[in-house]
Amino acid sequence: MVKHFLQPLIAICLLCALGGCRSKSGRATPEENGVIWGFTTQNFISAMPVSCESSLRHIDFARSHGYRWIELRDPDADLSSDECRVISDYAEQQGIDVVYSVQRGFLAEDFQPIVTRALENARFFNGPRLLRVLALRGKHPLGWTENEFSKVKAMSAWAAEMARRDGYRLMVENADVILDGTPHGCCGLRQFMENVDPLIELQLDSANLFTGATGVDAVQAEEFIRAYAERTTYLHLKSARGGVALPVIEDNPLAFATILEILTGSQAVLYAAIELASDSNDIGVIEKNMRISMDRLVKDKLITDFDDSR
Repeated sequence: MVKHFLQPLIAICLLCALGGCRSKSGRATPEENGVIWGFTTQNFISAMPVSCESSLRHIDFARSHGYRWIELRDPDADLSSDECRVISDYAEQQGIDVVYSVQRGFLAEDFQPIVTRALENARFFNGPRLLRVLALRGKHPLGWTENEFSKVKAMSAWAAEMARRDGYRLMVENADVILDGTPHGCCGLRQFMENVDPLIELQLDSANLFTGATGVDAVQAEEFIRAYAERTTYLHLKSARGGVALPVIEDNPLAFATILEILTGSQAVLYAAIELASDSNDIGVIEKNMRISMDRLVKDKLITDFDDSR
């Protein structure tokens, strides 16, 4: 049976009031194949807006279903320091790592204040020390104009330095920017990776490679992944079909087994988050889609040890 979110409200209130207590037991460890499996709370965000309470429920879900970590998506860095401390303490007690994540591209007007708040909140959590930002296009329909690209490089240098000061590494998700630029002044993600600090990492989204006007075919996608595998320690495992991301894990234009083989061949540890293209406000539907997705990964022998009691 599916295990629903069970954290009683009274316990949540007590944790939020008292700040919880920190436990050092039950830390996450890598899977045998070098992949640490988790999920992003973005999957539930339409049904469960970001809050202290919903974050604790996500941790319960992760614990009861055998996940090792969660990507706690707080798009606008709205969680307070006190709330982050409570969430972190509870995650520690449950043996779940947390990667705190905002949702901003380099060209956003509020990019710098959001990144600053993200780093302030991230310091409470014991997950991998990574700061995630997005490669989002500007005025050009496919990528960045040359002027925008200059700003993107400047903002990436600033963000990478801010992250480095706090002991974090900057990673950039392939969101909606074309992989390769065009001869007409459009700069793409490959130009970005080749012209910024080589310590800046790629946060790979397996579906975004194939969606929208910037989608590519499986051959191009595989070549791109291989080119930057040594700079990719973090994966959003998401499916696409017909240029559209899917609400469950299914077949992908480039097989997940191939993607994982490439990345684990270059990294000792890979953090992989299951991401669903879900805008449902029905928690039951989302839980069902999560279960379907997990079962598919088990069937494909990509995951072997999720909690069978679900």
